[in-house]
Amino acid sequence: MALYHTNVLDNAIKALPTVATAQGSVASFETDLTEDLIEVVCEIQYSQASGTPTPTNPIPITVYNEINVGQDANYDYFIDFNQLVKNGNFTTTSDWINASSSFTVLDNVGSFVANSSTGGIYQNTNFIENHIYLLKATIKSTTPTNKIRLCANRQVAPYDMTEIYSESSSDWQTLYIFKKSSYSALYSLRVLDMRTSGFDAIEVKNVTCSDLTQLFVGSTLAEEIYAMEQQTAGSGLAYFENIFPNEYYDYTASTIETIGTANNDGTGHTYNIPFGQNVAKGTLNVTTGVLTITHGYISSYNGESINEPWVSSIDEYVENTNPSTGAEVVYPLTTPTIIQLDSKTLQSLLNENNIWCDTNGDTEVKYILSVGKLIS
Repeated sequence: MALYHTNVLDNAIKALPTVATAQGSVASFETDLTEDLIEVVCEIQYSQASGTPTPTNPIPITVYNEINVGQDANYDYFIDFNQLVKNGNFTTTSDWINASSSFTVLDNVGSFVANSSTGGIYQNTNFIENHIYLLKATIKSTTPTNKIRLCANRQVAPYDMTEIYSESSSDWQTLYIFKKSSYSALYSLRVLDMRTSGFDAIEVKNVTCSDLTQLFVGSTLAEEIYAMEQQTAGSGLAYFENIFPNEYYDYTASTIETIGTANNDGTGHTYNIPFGQNVAKGTLNVTTGVLTITHGYISSYNGESINEPWVSSIDEYVENTNPSTGAEVVYPLTTPTIIQLDSKTLQSLLNENNIWCDTNGDTEVKYILSVGKLIS
């Protein structure tokens, strides 16, 4: 079994090698995404107990007329909604300074002339040492002529600032910073005009400051998101928004919930796929619906012409002979039979995925994933 984990190295989505399982085992792999699986191929393999079959001691052959493909996920990620976000809800620069924790819809706008040293300040943001923060603000410039800067900074020694720049625009745009605090201290969030004179009027709304370390309790998820972002700008934010898609105020405060599945229901899924006939050996590509039958099956042999080597429920195979009348028989087909069944769309689930099928044989899974590393 190959097990991958996505300490993401870049933001490209690639196909990783096939994960093949031993007979009857589970295909298990880790992913941070909820993309459709590229391919799930289940091998269909008849079975027969050990021993020598005879007319007085028949050994039945087990074949299949359907397959059940199971999918589940193990996960240990938690969201503590009580530590969700500090919201800046303001109409003036002064209001912004006094922004406090809330779960209010952020649709009020603050307008001010942001010069290169003052500008709007979002205070009351006490950073905890080594915590990961996501800070966001939506801004526009009423007379865009130069870049705007969003920065998070500690204003007393030792000084510490993280900043990001954006072209000024008359359209609303969202700037964000992932910040790992070096100190436990009060930080301010500022929006500044980068010019030294002739400053533009800037409008600001939807200011948020999320402590991801507290948000994702009991896991290293915040650190992983931060590492993604440092490696490729935008990848950490995309992952955060993938597992946390709704606006902050859509969630309930003062609760702790687990996350891990594509639909957050905490359950797996089982897909039943009927063949419409008995199948002894072959493969089913679940994601395309292509059933490939490589061996025929006869429930009661009556002199039919079949290829060798055959398997019988009441005979031991002998070259250039036929099975006994009335035997269950499995034999190789000269040309595989291809049947188109309904395809199934399976999503990968967050964290560890387990894919299984209830026939004997291997299960192979191909899936897409941000480039990661093999961990076992």
